[in-house]
Amino acid sequence: MRIVDASPLIVLSKLSRLDLLRAPDPNQQVLVIQAVLDEVMRGEPGDPTLVCVPQAINTWLQVIPTPTVHPSLQTHRLDPGETSVLSAVLENPGAHAVLDDNAARREAARLGIPFIGSVGLILVGSKLGLIPSARSALTTLRQSGLYISDELFHLALEQAGESAS
Repeated sequence: MRIVDASPLIVLSKLSRLDLLRAPDPNQQVLVIQAVLDEVMRGEPGDPTLVCVPQAINTWLQVIPTPTVHPSLQTHRLDPGETSVLSAVLENPGAHAVLDDNAARREAARLGIPFIGSVGLILVGSKLGLIPSARSALTTLRQSGLYISDELFHLALEQAGESAS
């Protein structure tokens, strides 16, 4: 089970690849918290998220209520969506978080919560042959507003077996 934050929903929608949230198992259960859904659905007209996310909800993406804040979380650097995702993962043993924000990833690591981000999902998709070009996908993620350092960009290309130059 994966519980997904706003950023991966937004940037993967811009690639038209929300399906990567289920990779490598197409039967992977993927949940979105109501507060996160409310956040992503406030997009501008023409934002692909406003089309892709409702389509996924109609087929495989499940919406769950916003949980109460888990007492073990240090929330001072987290937004409400990240707090909700981490709280829900802590309430569901065996679940994984899908997060892009550094502060949220650090908090997940501190608590031993397994997580993956949009770049990791691109790499999984690349290894499975679902993404023909990791470079193209990562470039689109960057253009969509996801911060990917040059170091991470080149490391991801290397892991995908693509030239970093």
